[in-house]
Amino acid sequence: MHVFVDESGDLGFSTASTKTFIVAYAVVDSPDRVRVDMKRLRKKLCVRHNYKIDEFKFSKDNEFIRSRVLANICSQSITIGYFVADKQAVSPELRKDPSRLYNYVVVNTVITTLVQAFHSRIFTL
Repeated sequence: MHVFVDESGDLGFSTASTKTFIVAYAVVDSPDRVRVDMKRLRKKLCVRHNYKIDEFKFSKDNEFIRSRVLANICSQSITIGYFVADKQAVSPELRKDPSRLYNYVVVNTVITTLVQAFHSRIFTL
């Protein structure tokens, strides 16, 4: 099992900071297959459709690219999950230490969820 984790937003609490912090994860059994397929998709989009893509960036990519990336993901054997933290609900002690907040979000939510899912899969076989 391989887990890819990505986050969106920031861990700041100023007026310019985001209101939420999002952690998304993808669990794959064969990461090489996903890498190869995404690399082929990127190359195909660059060659056939004349896009210049160094990396897929969902917020900046157009609708056509997004739909192709999502179709590619749907064709894979991937489990996807996410956690959204409303930063207004974050305790004052966690607000003071962004690295501790990040570890809390990733370890306490993502890893715990994965361990529970894996644990229940073992005992339901």
